[in-house]
Amino acid sequence: MTCNRLPGQSRVKISGIVFDDQGQVRAGWRVLFYLLLCALGSAALLAGYMPIAASLFPAATNASRLDQIAPYALICAAAILAAFIMLRLFDKLPLRTLGYSIHIRTGVEVAQGILLAFIMISFLFGIEWIAGCVSLSWTGFHAGRLLLMLAYYLAFFGLSSAMEELLARGYAFQVLVQGVGKTGAVCISAMFFSLGHFNNPHVDVIALLNTILAGIWLSIAYLKTRSLWLPTSLHMTWNLTLGFIYGYPVSGVAVPDAMIKLSQRGSAWITGGSYGPEGGVLSTGILIAATLLLLRSRRVKPAETACALWHSDSRNG
Repeated sequence: MTCNRLPGQSRVKISGIVFDDQGQVRAGWRVLFYLLLCALGSAALLAGYMPIAASLFPAATNASRLDQIAPYALICAAAILAAFIMLRLFDKLPLRTLGYSIHIRTGVEVAQGILLAFIMISFLFGIEWIAGCVSLSWTGFHAGRLLLMLAYYLAFFGLSSAMEELLARGYAFQVLVQGVGKTGAVCISAMFFSLGHFNNPHVDVIALLNTILAGIWLSIAYLKTRSLWLPTSLHMTWNLTLGFIYGYPVSGVAVPDAMIKLSQRGSAWITGGSYGPEGGVLSTGILIAATLLLLRSRRVKPAETACALWHSDSRNG
């Protein structure tokens, strides 16, 4: 019995699994390494934070606002640090590639995100109001408390949105664009973004499908600008307007200090019921329309100085 395999052939085959034709570590491996670094960094930072939190926030005040925000800030820090390591070691690129660098269009992109998301939720609310699906009342906050609550929810939704964008549209997504093309990267990212909401309270099939659409919408916002400012401001303002301003549940979670006390009526498959509007078909239509608007808009574009791990001419998918 003879063996036709040449010496070193298996080594070349294994090398081809790890490295591409240019000698770079393949996209899948880089994504896995990045996620592992994120997990280890998050675990280390959170473990270090726990004894500090225990001393700062004793049992009687464990629900402190700062204690609720801090984990999101720590995971953001871990995700940025992991991206910095990966960009330096594997890609030989600066951290500004990640998408949070300050450039000439940063303010424009943030303003576009705030305005578009606010209009989307307000339009949804308006339809439900006209159809008689909601009733509301003012919660009675005085001006000082209202400003404090607004500051808290800006920080809470801002950091939680930044965390999700870093994980879903940050380094891993950019590597996937480079490796499998834009279409493949958007599909993969949107699926995992939806799975991240699988255990949310009151979740159902419509809610998961809408989260896939939201993932596509936010991915296109990134691809159009090569920046995380637009998707983060869209994400943050969507949640803030939905939960704090109009008093809807956000992905199944009620916001206890909303400006408006809101009650919903009507079919849950239309309004989303206890999950909030993200679980109803009204959101489906609004997300599709907003995605098409982003795709066609000439006002949504990258700054001249914006840079990304992927290149505009690489595997458009």
